[in-house]
Amino acid sequence: MLQTVNTNQKLGRAIDQLRTRKGVHKKEMSLATGIDAGNLNRIIAGTQWPSPERLDTLAAYFDLKPSDLFRIGEQGFIEAPRKEDARRTALKDLIDKL
Repeated sequence: MLQTVNTNQKLGRAIDQLRTRKGVHKKEMSLATGIDAGNLNRIIAGTQWPSPERLDTLAAYFDLKPSDLFRIGEQGFIEAPRKEDARRTALKDLIDKL
C-alpha cells in the first residue's frame, strides 16, 4: 500500500533531521526553544502544526528561515560541497588540462 506523506510529516522530518545533525536531544531543543517537549514531539511526529511563532522559533534555532524548513521537508538536504571535495575537483581539473 502506498502511503502519502503530508506537509506536517515532511516538516517534522526536516526538523528532526536538523536536530540530529546539530547533535541535540529533543529535551535540549525544547529547553533552548521554549517549546514544551510534548508540543515539540507532536510537531516532529507531524501530528501538530506549529503556530507561526513556533515555526519562526524553530527556524531561528537552526539559523534558517521558515521557508528553508519546508524546502528541506520537500527536497531533503542539499549538501554544500565540502572544501576537500572542491580541492579534489580543482586538482583533477588541473591534471586533466596537463
